[in-house]
Parts: sequence; structure tokens; C-alpha cells
Amino acid sequence: MRIVIPFVAALALALALPLQSVSAPTPAPSTSSLPVIVRTVSRRVCSALHTHIGPAIGMLNQDDAYIAKGVPGFQAYNTANGNDSEAGKGIALLHLENLVGPLADNTIAVQKLLNDPNVFPAQPHDAQDVQLLVMRAKLLQILTAQNASLDIINGFVQTQQMADLQHADEGLIQSIAQPDVKGQRSGAPTADPLTHNNEQAGLAPDPYTIDPATIPGLTLGYNPVSRLLEGLKWTQRQSSKHGSDAAKTIIPISVGCGGNPNARPLPTPSP
Repeated sequence: MRIVIPFVAALALALALPLQSVSAPTPAPSTSSLPVIVRTVSRRVCSALHTHIGPAIGMLNQDDAYIAKGVPGFQAYNTANGNDSEAGKGIALLHLENLVGPLADNTIAVQKLLNDPNVFPAQPHDAQDVQLLVMRAKLLQILTAQNASLDIINGFVQTQQMADLQHADEGLIQSIAQPDVKGQRSGAPTADPLTHNNEQAGLAPDPYTIDPATIPGLTLGYNPVSRLLEGLKWTQRQSSKHGSDAAKTIIPISVGCGGNPNARPLPTPSP
């Protein structure tokens, strides 16, 4: 199995030590009667790493773990669908639904941290502002990729829930649609376009659209859920790529503020 480096986890490790301030050396005792004053030199970058960057990275790291759980969720749904197991599909859908809330909460919290104007000015005024805005931009790239993952998971959950609601009473709908005139001749029954496919929700599909599942060579293993799964894996790779880029900037800055200089990302199975 190929190994991918979770660079967001490396950032969390690098920020494991206190980052609030850098203390100046304490002067040697003096024979003077004047009191000795110990100065603490606060750096805005170090303070922001502790109060905003670090917590944001922690939540992005959590999101990586949540999104990774979406992969087996889609796989389980596919398996249950292939086995025509409604119970299995329901369990898999619940598993995916349970990921949406934590992902959405973290997204809102990270956006709030990274959009704080008291820490990240609209325009840089000095070198520290430049560092802060560069780190912010790199973390927002990770968040954007994770938001795409959230959209895939949440969109699928919402569509399936709407489809379940729509098809819940299809037996009743079909009975109402039957002609009530006895002896009336009728041709072969036609599937109701709104109920013939419980994987569909909303308007009926275009009857003139070519179904990719009927194209030779694409039949084996093809279904919409598989394509969503591939999309989710792609967004994971984008998140990892942006995390790698962010690590090159943030880890050296965090080390200068007292962070862990030996932080190393831990290998995990690739999606």
C-alpha cells in the first residue's frame, strides 16, 4: 500500500510547544540598589501561532481524519447496494452523515480564526504581517480542499435522504396511478420515472441521455457512488499537497518561536 504523508499532522506536532513569547535573558545580579526588571519580548507572529494558527491546524488535522473515514463509508454503501441490502445502505449512510456535523463545525471555527482582522490585517504593514498572511493563505488552501470533501460527503447524504423521502410511498403512488375503469385495455406497465430508480432524487433523468453503465467497457464496477469516491480521494490528495506546501513555511517559523524542531509527519495509508 502506498504511503502518503499527512503534513497537517506534522504542523500540529511542530506547534506542540508553547509559542506565546520569547523571553529575554535575565540580567546578572547587580550591586546597584535599583531593582532588576525582567523583560518579556512578545512577538505577534508567535502569539498568533499559539492563539490562531495552532488551533486552526489542530482542527484541520481532525478534518483529515474525518474525511478519511468517508472512504470506507462510500465503499460500504457500494457493497450494500451491490448486495441489495437496504439495512447495509442505511448504516453506511448514517456513518457518512455522522461525519458532516463535525466537519462543518470545524470549518466554521477555522474560518473564524483565520479571518480575525485583529491578527490578520487586510494589508501587511511590516514583515510580521507578511508572515502571518502567508501562513493564513496556505492554511486556507488546505481548508478549501477539505471543504470540497465535505461537499461531496454532505451532497451525497442529502441526495440519498431526499431520495428515500421521495420513494418512501412509491407503492401508494403506483396504486393511485392505476386506472380505476374496469375492462379498460392497457399496454405493458411503464415504470414511473419518479420511482423507478431509488438512487435518483428530484426530477426524472433525461430519457435521451446515454447511461455510461450501458457503454461497453464501463459496465463493470461503474456507478455514481464510485465516482463520488474517486472525487473524495482526489480532494484528499489536494489537501495533502497543500499541507506539504504549508509545512515548508509554518514549521520553520514555529521553530523560531520555540516549536518542536524535530517534528516529523507520521505515515498513514493513502486513500
